[in-house]
Amino acid sequence: MLLTVVGTVTLLPALFAVPLMFALPDTGFFNAWWEMVSCLTTTGASLYSAELLPAPLHLWRGLVGWMGGLFMLVAATAILAPLRIGGFEILSSPYGREERIERLPGSDRARGADRERERQAHLSSPAFQTELADPVSRIIRVGKTVLPIYAGLTLALWVLLLMLGDTGLVAITRAMGTLSTSGISPLSTNAGANNVVASGVAGEIVIFLFLLPALSRRFWPGGGELRASDTWREDPELRLAALVVGVVALALFARHFIGAIEITLAHGGEGGARQGGALAAAWGGLFNGLSYLTTTGWNSVEWQGARSWSGLTSPGLILAGLALMGGGVATTAGGVKLLRVYALLRHSEREMEKLVHPNSIGGGGRMGRRLRAEGAFLAFVFFMLFAITLAVVVALVSLQRIEFESATILSVAAMTNTGPLAGAIP
Repeated sequence: MLLTVVGTVTLLPALFAVPLMFALPDTGFFNAWWEMVSCLTTTGASLYSAELLPAPLHLWRGLVGWMGGLFMLVAATAILAPLRIGGFEILSSPYGREERIERLPGSDRARGADRERERQAHLSSPAFQTELADPVSRIIRVGKTVLPIYAGLTLALWVLLLMLGDTGLVAITRAMGTLSTSGISPLSTNAGANNVVASGVAGEIVIFLFLLPALSRRFWPGGGELRASDTWREDPELRLAALVVGVVALALFARHFIGAIEITLAHGGEGGARQGGALAAAWGGLFNGLSYLTTTGWNSVEWQGARSWSGLTSPGLILAGLALMGGGVATTAGGVKLLRVYALLRHSEREMEKLVHPNSIGGGGRMGRRLRAEGAFLAFVFFMLFAITLAVVVALVSLQRIEFESATILSVAAMTNTGPLAGAIP
């Protein structure tokens, strides 16, 4: 099943590259294949300038990215969940039972249960090949559940952006790029560009709301075992995302505010912050914070205004850090994932408590204990593998005589599926 996933994102783009190759006679098959791999994996990086590509190719790139987001949502529940990987291992029961209604086994019963499981046939045995266990049946069943919601949200966002004044092409590509978190757009997505669209801030507010499903799997059907809380208000991924976006927006606002004060003092009180510049800077930081946390890469129309207001360059490493953290588990967002970061934070918090009170009891309930123990251990293993891979990629990119900061941002953009992050290079 995992080889099927790898083959899908590797071989299928070879078919998607044929229309692109014929539409651009001056490009080669490798470039076209690379472009389609970027789209299907919801990375959104492009080898071509947005202004030079015709409208049909922008629509094709957006469609491929949209299908890639749908594939990730379906594969997460139909393929990764049964294997207990891709984030599902953080909250999966280590005892193979429903802990809310069944008592945990004692030591003697546990050993007996382990021996019984060893005597059972492997799940690949023909005795287990039922319709519910068949991967193809699971993918079709999950796809029928996810597709109507995924397509309905895309259609709703498309209509709203049209009503707010965006053109048809910009509205549909923005809608597909938002729901799939691919960040594919017919406009320039560089963090240093004034990425103005007709809908303006009103359109960004709508997009901001439609980016929220990329923060938690609880907004999508399937993956119910990933719900670490009974209500969405107590969801650890949503609470951590709100904290991170708020802190980053506040830090960016403070940075812009201090820069604007310095410019005002340097000019003797003239040329200070324009009226509304503070609100523009706050909204630009808030929108960009959520956009890069979900690995989408949209840039606010006020982002350039906030930079001009303060006279400072784009904080590319902050945006790279947000993309590195990533969105929710089993969503279209990339990165390390919020749930893994939360598990590491809870484990660190518990270790600090034990330094002060060595004999204290952690508490926190069933989910809290699991996150601090097995969850934190598995999250740390994944984070170390991710960090080692990132170091290797940075070293390989640096061999091409690229500055270390640029190589780091490019590597993070590739590994977190945040292609527009490359535009944040100073």
